[in-house]
Order: sequence, then C-alpha cells, then structure tokens
Amino acid sequence: MNGFLQKIKLQALRLDAKKMILLSIAMFFIFYLDYKYILEPQFKDLSSVRLRLKNTKRNIETFQKEFITMRELKEKQDSAGEEQAAQTKKMISSDQIPLLLKEISDISNRNQVRITQIKPSGQPRDAARGQKPQKFNTELITLEMSCDYHHCGQFLNELENTETLLTLEEMKISSNPKEYFRQDVRLVIKAYVKE
Repeated sequence: MNGFLQKIKLQALRLDAKKMILLSIAMFFIFYLDYKYILEPQFKDLSSVRLRLKNTKRNIETFQKEFITMRELKEKQDSAGEEQAAQTKKMISSDQIPLLLKEISDISNRNQVRITQIKPSGQPRDAARGQKPQKFNTELITLEMSCDYHHCGQFLNELENTETLLTLEEMKISSNPKEYFRQDVRLVIKAYVKE
C-alpha cells in the first residue's frame, strides 16, 4: 500500500511539474503579450511625452531669456531715447570747417569708405547768393567716394549721429566699372555754420 501511495504522489508530482511548466509557459506568454501590446506602446508614448516636455522646457527657458533681453533692450532704448533727446546738434563756426572735414575723413576710414575727393564750397552758400547774412549760413561739402552699399549706409549713419548739424543735400550712386562690388558715390552735405 505504501508503494501505491508513493506511486500516486509521484504521479501527482509529475502532473504538478507538468502543470507548473505549462503554467510557466502560459505566464511567460501572457507577460510577453502584455509587454508587446500594452507596455511597449506605453513606454514609447512616455518617451515621446518626455521628449516633448524637454522641448517645451527648453522653449520656456529660451523665451524667458529672450524676454529678459527684450526688456533690457527696451530699457536701454528708452534711456538712449532720453539721452538722444537731451543731445542737440551743434552748429559749427567757419573756423571749424577743417575739423569737420577731418571728422568726415575719420568716419570714412572707420567704415571702409574710400574718399577720392572732399571739397568744401569755400564760401557760405547764402553769401554766394547775395542774400543778407543771417545768424547762420550753410556750407556745402562735396564728397566723391568709392564703397559698397553696406559700408555706405554705415558711413551715412555715423555721419548722421555726429554732434554737428548736417543734412544730406544730394546723393548720387553709380556703378564702378573697375570694381564690381564697389559703387561710386557722390554726396553733397550741407553744414550749418554760425556767424
């Protein structure tokens, strides 16, 4: 009888071992299906959400930096506007015309503009017309120069920002046949000269 019970236990253990192997295979298959069709897409979605969050965080940081920079620029612009409003253009005396010509020459050198000729009119414009002298006259300065468009713009901008009261009376730009990227520019500048 003892042998019979042991046989039954042995068969039960074999059945249990088969059941355990079958159960393990079924569990593995369920875990595989769960991972493949449920967890893996969720992980992919989470990684894409994580990437979008990183991009959003980076965009927010960039926006904050640009906003701070924009605020600083606005403050500088407001203060520069006040300073510029406080600065007034000055009229020069006829004795200061050579200094003005030197200043124009220095500005051209800083902006890579080659001046071929700089010529003041020599006499005040209003006096040349035979008009009675006023508190100020105008002096015409003719400039002939060679430069490209970009440097010409820089030159004119810096010339406009000088302390001397100047206006651009005439400007003529023509192509330079010898140099393809440079233009010949003729400027007539009006300087206001106090008597």
